[in-house]
Amino acid sequence: MIKPIGTSTVELGDPVEIRDKLEKLQEELGDSLKEDQSLRPVKKVSFQTRAPEALSEFWQKQDMNTKKAFRSMFGRIDHLLTIQTPVTLRKAAMQYWDPTYRCFTFGSIDLSPLMEEYAELLGYTLHANKIYNPREKTFAEAVISKLLGLPVKKIKEMGSTKGARWTFPEEILMNFAKENFHKEEGRFAFAIVIYGTVIFPCAGGNIDRGVIKMVNHVKHQTTPVPAILCETFRSLNHCRVSTEGRFIGCAQLLGIWLISHLKYDKTVGAPFVQFQKDDCQLRDPISDFEKALGELQVRLQPCFSNK
Repeated sequence: MIKPIGTSTVELGDPVEIRDKLEKLQEELGDSLKEDQSLRPVKKVSFQTRAPEALSEFWQKQDMNTKKAFRSMFGRIDHLLTIQTPVTLRKAAMQYWDPTYRCFTFGSIDLSPLMEEYAELLGYTLHANKIYNPREKTFAEAVISKLLGLPVKKIKEMGSTKGARWTFPEEILMNFAKENFHKEEGRFAFAIVIYGTVIFPCAGGNIDRGVIKMVNHVKHQTTPVPAILCETFRSLNHCRVSTEGRFIGCAQLLGIWLISHLKYDKTVGAPFVQFQKDDCQLRDPISDFEKALGELQVRLQPCFSNK
C-alpha cells in the first residue's frame, strides 16, 4: 500500500523505516511554509481571569469530606479560584506564539502545552476517561432543567439569547450550589460556575451553553482536557494572527504552565511544577505552585520596598 506525501511516497511497513524516510523527506522538502511569512507585533490582547472572591470564600467554608467528594468528580479545579499569575507574562509570551506550528518559539527552543501536563494540573486521569465531543447531542437547557427541577420552557426564559448563543445566569446556579453543596447536584452546579467563570469565562455574569454541556459530560467521567487545550490553541492563534482580541480559555492554567517551563536565576528562585512520570504517585501541582509563588513574593518584597 502506498501513501502519498507531497510529491513523494512512503511505503507503509516497518515503523523505523517509515520514520527514517519521513525524516529524509523533511530534509528534502522542508516545511512547505512561505519564507516571507511574518507576523506583526501583538497590539492588544485581553485575558479574562474572572474569579469572584465569593466563590473562593464559599469553597474555604466547606469541610474536607465535601471537598474530597467534589474533587473525585471534577478534579482540582477549585485551586483556580485563588491562584493568580502575572498577566504581563502571558502578554509577553503571546509575541512568541507561532500559529503555524502551534507552539511558543523562544530562539531555538519550542514549547507547547501537552494534554498530559494540563491533565495533571487539573487532576484528571487523561487516558482512563472518554474524550469530550462537543457534537454529542446534549441540550444545556434540559441539563439545567433537571438540575433545578424546573420546566425547560422556564429555564429558557431565565436565560438570555443573543443570536444562536444561549447563556444562563451564574448567580442562580451559585445560589443553588450554596443551598445543596452537600448533595451531588449542588457540587455539579458549583463545577458549572467554576468552568463558566474561570476556565471559559463569559461576559455579563452568564455561563455559555457549551460550558454547561461540557461539565455535564465531565460529571459522567469524560475528560475535558483536550477541549480546554484546543480552545487555548484556538485563542492563541486568533490573537497572534489578528494582533489583538480576547483570549478565551483558562488564562491561569496557561500562566502556570509558562512559569513552570521558564528558567530563573537560582539566587531568586521561582515557583515550579515538576510534572510526574507515569510510575509516580499522584501529586497536587497547582497547590505546590501556589505555595511556592507565595514564598517567592515574600522573598521579593524587600527588593521592591527598597525602590
